[in-house]
Order: sequence, then C-alpha cells, then structure tokens
Amino acid sequence: MVAGAQPPPNPFSPTAIATVVEGADLVTVETAATETIKALLSGYLESVRGRSSESVAPGRAPGRVVAVVGDYGAGKTHLLAYLANLAWARRDADPDSVTCVEVDAGTTIRDLYSRLVQALGADELLRRVRSVLTALVVGQLDGAGKLGEDVRVLLDNPDLDPLAVAGGLGFAEVGLLAEMQDRLFQATRHAEVAHVLTLLLRPAFHDRAWNWLLGGAPDPALRERGITGEIDDEDAATRAFGTLTALYGHAGQPLVIAVDEADRLFARLHRDIKPDHIEPADTTRPDPTDPTDPPPVPAARTPRRSAGRASAGRLQSLLETAARSGALLVLAGVDEAFDQLGPIRPRIAETVRVPLFGLAETVRFALRCHERVGRAGLAPFTEEALDTVVGVTDGNPRRVGLYCRRLFARATQDGVEHEITPAEVRATAHEVFGVDKRGQVARAIRRVLNDQDWHHSADYHLSATRETRVDFWLDAAPEAGCGLVLTEAVTDNDDVERLVARAEAIRAAAARERVEVELLLVVGEAIARSAPAALLSQAFGREPLTYHPYTFDEDLFGVVKAMRLRLERRQGGDVLAELREQVRALGSLPEAVRDAQQGAISWMQDQQSRIENVLHRLQTGLDEVRRASIRAGHTAPAGTALPGAVQRLFEDTLGALATFGGAPQVVERVFDDPHTVSEPERFGPLWALTGRGAAALSGLGVAGVLDNLVRQFRQAVDDWFRRRSREPGKRLPAADRHDLEALCVQYDQAFDRIPANALDSVVDVAVALPHDETTPADRDTWADRMLDLRQKAESLGENVRYEVLRAFR
Repeated sequence: MVAGAQPPPNPFSPTAIATVVEGADLVTVETAATETIKALLSGYLESVRGRSSESVAPGRAPGRVVAVVGDYGAGKTHLLAYLANLAWARRDADPDSVTCVEVDAGTTIRDLYSRLVQALGADELLRRVRSVLTALVVGQLDGAGKLGEDVRVLLDNPDLDPLAVAGGLGFAEVGLLAEMQDRLFQATRHAEVAHVLTLLLRPAFHDRAWNWLLGGAPDPALRERGITGEIDDEDAATRAFGTLTALYGHAGQPLVIAVDEADRLFARLHRDIKPDHIEPADTTRPDPTDPTDPPPVPAARTPRRSAGRASAGRLQSLLETAARSGALLVLAGVDEAFDQLGPIRPRIAETVRVPLFGLAETVRFALRCHERVGRAGLAPFTEEALDTVVGVTDGNPRRVGLYCRRLFARATQDGVEHEITPAEVRATAHEVFGVDKRGQVARAIRRVLNDQDWHHSADYHLSATRETRVDFWLDAAPEAGCGLVLTEAVTDNDDVERLVARAEAIRAAAARERVEVELLLVVGEAIARSAPAALLSQAFGREPLTYHPYTFDEDLFGVVKAMRLRLERRQGGDVLAELREQVRALGSLPEAVRDAQQGAISWMQDQQSRIENVLHRLQTGLDEVRRASIRAGHTAPAGTALPGAVQRLFEDTLGALATFGGAPQVVERVFDDPHTVSEPERFGPLWALTGRGAAALSGLGVAGVLDNLVRQFRQAVDDWFRRRSREPGKRLPAADRHDLEALCVQYDQAFDRIPANALDSVVDVAVALPHDETTPADRDTWADRMLDLRQKAESLGENVRYEVLRAFR
C-alpha cells in the first residue's frame, strides 16, 4: 500500500453480531454444531414430509424441541441464521418443502405468539388454509383422474378465488366452509381460530380476520359470526400458538420455528419453578360451540398456586404441542436458563452446544472474512497474532470478530499496511478494549455496593505508596475490610507479575496497620489463556472475577458477601448476626415497606426528571441540527422512502449526536445586548470551552463531520430505496443487494477514517457548559452517552443493511 492511499474495506463486521435475514451473507465456520444443525434439519424434513398429525401414533410425532446453548457472544444467533438459511435454500428450490421463521422470544408467550404470526404473515397462512380447501375438494373428486389434478392446479393459483373455483364445480360455499371449519377444528381443537382461519379465504373478511389473529379485538362483523374472544392473555396465546403449529401438522407441511433469546422467556419462571409435578395449561378445554364436547369438570383448587407455576405449565404445554404437531422448535439461550427449567427440561429432546473458537476456527474465520471483500491470505494477521486473539478473548466468537476488526483498522489506517504482531494484540486488549471498559466496570461495582448499602471508599490507600492503592475498599468488620483491585486485561507474564507484586504490597501494608484484608481482582477485558492465572488466585486469595455485563452484578454480590463473612469469622464476630438482622427486619415489616415505598417514589421522581431533561436536550439539539441543515442547504426531503426501522436507526444516531451539539451553545449568546446580559453570561461557555484546549474544539469538529456523514449516508440509502419497489414474496435481486452492501461498506470505510477517539473530548465540553438544576453535570453520565453514541455510529452501516434486508423478506 502507498502512504496516504485509501485504506482497504474492513472485512470484519463492526458489531460481530449475527442477523437472521433471508439472503444475508453469513461468514460461517464449520464446527460440530453446524454439522449437527444440518443433520437435524435433514432428518426432520425426511420424517415429516407428507405426514399429517392425524397419521402419527402417540409419542412418535416427527416434531421435536431443540435447545441451542452457549455463552453470550458464542454464536447462538449465528447458528439460528445458518439453520434458517439452509431451510430457505430448500424452500427456494421447492416452495412447499418447508416453512421457516425466526423470531425473538420476547418476555411472554403472548410476545412469542404475536411475533410468530407476524413472521409467518397473512399470505403464508392463507396458503396453508387454501391447501386444506384444496385437499377437501380434490378428495371429494377422488377417481376423477386428470380432472382432479386440473382442479388442484386451479385451486393452488393465488390469482384465483378458491371459493369461486369450488363453486364453479358445484360445491356450495356455505357447506364447503362449514366442512373446512370442522376439519380445522379437528386439527387445532380451537373453534374460534378455526373459524377465523376460514374467513381469511373471503376478501370481505380477510383484514378483519388477520387483525384478530394479531391479537386485536373482534369487530362487529366477526362478533356477528360468533367470534367474541380475544388472544389477549397468556392462556389464549398458548392455545393460539398451538393451533398454528397444528395447522401445519394437519397439512403435513414442515414448520421450523427458530426462537432467539429464549432465556428472556424463561426468566420469569426461574424464581418459582419447583422440582415436582407441573400441571399443564388447559389447552383443550371444551368448545362451547360443539355439542359433542362434554361440560368442563371443575378442577381441584390448589391453594396459593403461584403465577410462576401457571407460567411453567403454559410453557410446558407449548413445547409439548409444538412437538406433537410435527414442528421443529429451536430455542437459543444461555446454558443456565435451560438448566433452571426444572421438570420442563426433559421436554427438550436435544441440545446443540455452540463451541468456542480455537486457533484453527479463528484462522478459517479470518480467511472467510477476507474472501468476502476479495482479499487472499491472512495478511495483515499472522497465526501467532490470531492465537493471541484467541487467548485474550477466550475464544468467544463475538469478541474475536471485534478484535479482528479493530486490529485490521489499526494495521491499515495510515495507508501503509503493517503486520499485526502478538504484542499489538496485547496492547489493544489494554489500551482499547480494557480502557473502554474500566469506567463501565467501576460504575457497575458502585451500583452493586450502593444497592447493598455497603459502606465503601474509592481509590483507597492502605499506606502512602501507590502500590497499596485499591480501587474500592469496603469496611467489613472492626479493623478489617475488603479490597477490590481493577485491571484492564491480563495478557502475559508481565501483567501477572505486576498484579502479584501489587497484591503483596497491599497485604504487607495491611499487616503493618494490623488490618485484616480480603482481596478480589476484577478484570475488565480478559485473562489470556497463556497467562499463569493460578499465580493471581494465590496472590489475591481467590480466582479473579472477569467482567461479563449480563452476570457481573450477581457474581460480584456473591463474592463480596463471602469475603465479608470470612472476615467476620476470622475476627471472632457473630456469624448469626446477619440472620438476626433479617429476623428483626421481618418483625418491623410495615415500617420497612413504608421506607421501600418512599424510596421507590423518590427514585421514580428522579428518573422522571432525568428523562424529561434528556428529552428537552434532545429536542434542543434536533432543533439546532435542523437550523444548521437549512443554513447549509441540506433540507430534508419532502417524504422519505425508508422503512420505519431504518429511519429510526438514523434518527437515533443523529439524536445521540445532537445531545453533544455543544458548539451552538458556546457562542449563541455572544451578541446579546451587553446592557442587559452580563459578560460572564455571554462569554462564560466560550471561556469554559477554550480552557479545555484545542482537543475540545477538535472533538466538536469531528462530531460535525460525523453528523454530516450520517446525513449523507441516510440520503444515499433513501435514494437507493426510491429506485426499488418491494414485492411480497419476492427476494431482493442480487445486483440490488450488492449496491446496498456497497453503500454500507462505504460508510464503514468513511467512519474508520474519522478519528473517533477525538469525540471523547466532547464529553468535557458537555460537562463544561452551563447546567440547570435538572441537567446532569457529572462526567460519568456524559461518558455513558458518548459510549452509546460511538456504538450507534460504529454499527450503523451493519444495522442499516440488516433492517433494509428485513424489509425485503
């Protein structure tokens, strides 16, 4: 490469998060998990094709429930995307070979049902209902030979009204619909859903029926036809979910449902599930419109049956119904979520574990990413550098991807491509990822300590030397305390030696002061596999605690609580003191409740004022952005062609930029009347800014360039969208997708050239500007907002590509 030349496109995703989008260009590294998923899909399709739920003996239904488990960032979503792409490829070859949808679980079964219905879509459900009608009509023409086949072709033609075709053959519409409704009821055991599904065939009722299936209230036309219920609670959603899977099973149509983040759905159950029998939800209660169904038998009341128990019963019924109906239901989540399902766990027939990357997988991953942008070979990486990446990320695929992206950008940013060394990887772990996380980890520690009302001090020195400083000190007992030491990353022997020496210095200072001490090392980024971590455990008295945002609060609470208890025992304290304190708290429960209630009210009032202030600043910033755009001649188009989700991505990024729109505030009062406005009021913000040095002005300039880049990107995507039309059921042509991806790559390349680190100085500008009593003036709050802005801007290209492709599904 020539110095000053345009850097090559970065082949690694800025988010390293998989997206399940039809036609997405996945970079997949073959592992045991991908082979298992491929075999699972093939086996399922072979077993279910051409078989209906009525023909399958009890306990031998071809459907099954599968768990995809792995740690955060291990690639669970990617594996679901791989499964979906395999299924969609089969469907492209044969439209009736399989139906596959991917949904996020949400937090309730109602969320899951609603997302399933929307993912299937009205046209797909109508196809399934038409297939039932076709089977019914052709079945009554049995023996008609070629006529029956001709009729099947006519009924399958989406441009023809199937009821009109059947009427032309002498079938009475009323009788045909009644028989069809009866068949659907036999399949679904849900009279109202069966009735509404038949109404999809009638144009006058199609939209009403679809709205009801989405969870809307029945309109008068539906009520006149006996549809009075709603799918508006967990029980109704559980039954409706089962009816949809049963519809596909009745038609012998394979149905693959890939559910991401299933642990969110399970979360509400963990607290209440007990290892005993769980009564299934009543999904087969008698149908009031069917005279053959007996009246319900009152169930024996279970005293104080918890809401969690009822939720567990519904989830169990959902899993059993999906398998019994012949669906392949794949649930992705962290391992712990499935382990806590208790007696529901056996309903999941198979578990696919997503493995971490070793060196071989990481090399294949880098080569595949390079091939996608036309690069050959590993350069600028070496196998030694990638082995170091595996070490500092513990092989977590998401972290591997983020490291590779950052390292590639650094190796090519100056126009002269240089080889990435293991030392550069270790430096990146400290200087980039570790430093970025240090503030985040410190805030999480403060949150946990404050929530537990544990008295603590930050930056506490046990003696006058720097080596005896702990980042947090907790008074645990008289002449005793817990010391928390933070470090960005542990990448080699030098890091280990430095931290061991620090632990020894702290213990020596504590001994001189006759203070009992328990130590904990908190690692913000990672501990490399090659680092002798056992020495750290010896020096600090326990294993280091590595920061994971999803579990850190709970992990830290457990470790610190154990440390405090050990100190109390060594000090000869009363080990039952905590228990007696809890008993006393129970004895004064009304007062405690009142205190908690008052605390909750104060917290909500504080949150409300914060939200109102954020909205006020955001609106102020957006108004200024609009004025600046008008002055620059960048007027907004009369109407955008962008889908709502894409437009929101741009608005969110520009909104985050607007909260740091400090430049207009700095000079907006300079020319106010000097007779009525004092000099400090007119020039104070400018003095505060210039006192921060040239870096602050540079940061504002970078923010302005980034704002313009985002706006230009939005206009380019909007122009791309205006030149295309979305046709239901038709995929985006490859040439159009290539043009879209080129736009997103161009944005990524431009963003990589912007010195985004300079934006951090804008935090100081925000802190320096005048604040009213409701505006947060602390640096931590503004630092969090800047981190949010940088994440939005860095991942904007990838997220826009994802949402646009979703719009063409």
